[in-house]
Amino acid sequence: MHRLLTLFIVLLVITGFATSALAVPPAAAPADSSPAGVNSVNVSPLGLLFGSYSVNFEHLVERQHGVIAEGLFSTSSDSNSSATTVGAAVGYRWHWSGSQDSGFLGAMLGYQTGTSVVTVNDGAGSKSFDLSVSAPSITFNIGRRWAWQSGLNITLRFGV
Repeated sequence: MHRLLTLFIVLLVITGFATSALAVPPAAAPADSSPAGVNSVNVSPLGLLFGSYSVNFEHLVERQHGVIAEGLFSTSSDSNSSATTVGAAVGYRWHWSGSQDSGFLGAMLGYQTGTSVVTVNDGAGSKSFDLSVSAPSITFNIGRRWAWQSGLNITLRFGV
């Protein structure tokens, strides 16, 4: 169980720290708007290496207020356990430079649920245990998104 919990925490940290994406420019952007436009779709490339898949969509309102929807799916297993987690979150970000290419402060409300099967060998035999976890969350974060004219962006975020 300890290894499973450690793996889950590592996956969440990697997902939060390394998010890159493709931003969708608006059809008729004002001359002073960000090259990234008002919409951003982000995935976690490092999470893919560990079986953690997360996607978020952000829409800027008045070029400074971001509305976010995020989904998460992760799976892991080893010789003694397997686990699957799904979750979703909604949130708000204030972009202090008035564009997607900016630093930001944010807050997220989320919910995750997961199941796991753990097998314990004690010398006299083995026993399997089914575990279920549900976890609502409130996360505050700070971060920075770098956006390029091509629409590609990289986002780093740190949260508690």
